[in-house]
Amino acid sequence: MNREGKPVEPTGKCSLSAKSLERLKGLYLDLVKTVERAIEITDIDFSVGEGLRSITRQKELFE
Repeated sequence: MNREGKPVEPTGKCSLSAKSLERLKGLYLDLVKTVERAIEITDIDFSVGEGLRSITRQKELFE
């Protein structure tokens, strides 16, 4: 929905790559749905940089 409460139509301009789709595996379904909806309605292409992180990876990034 947009600010006026109307549904936002898909633009069809962008789609997620196989790599981005792979990175979505294992994440919360609501998050996956949000990313999938965002790519449908955006005019600006984007990709998923990282998905599910291991504890080790998270600690590396934190440090």
